[in-house]
Amino acid sequence: MKVSSLVPVERICIGWPESPPPKHPDKWKLIKSLNGFLFSDTSFTQEKQAIALNLLIEREKSMTTGIGHGVAIPHSSIPFLKKTIGTMCILKNGIDFESIDNNQISIVFLILLPDKQFEKHIQTLANITKLTNDPVFRNTIIDLEDPKAVWQEIEKREQQ
Repeated sequence: MKVSSLVPVERICIGWPESPPPKHPDKWKLIKSLNGFLFSDTSFTQEKQAIALNLLIEREKSMTTGIGHGVAIPHSSIPFLKKTIGTMCILKNGIDFESIDNNQISIVFLILLPDKQFEKHIQTLANITKLTNDPVFRNTIIDLEDPKAVWQEIEKREQQ
């Protein structure tokens, strides 16, 4: 699945997903906030949103999804989903995410995938990783101020 299809413009946020941001931001608050942002335009119940959040937290506790180079991809398989959904957040100041390279993260993709779709799961994560492995791409989108410009940059890179 293309990242531009997975993360529509309305699910890209520049800065903290909610306003005002927490006084003491951490990765757990960010995951919770992004989960709420992702579900804000869906018809899923609060109970299902809570299930998704618990599964995301459980996954993150098992091993960090901070993949390095300022990028994190918190993700989980969700039993009630029929299709993969995602959101993206760019934090200009970065946040500690206990990344594998011990650097702060500035680019976060939160991805929820249908249960028992292992190949799709791996392919989606691989597509995001391939896109974010390019330092020029990372630096370009971190400097952008508009979600539409970020989405257009993703789409442009995917067409190359």
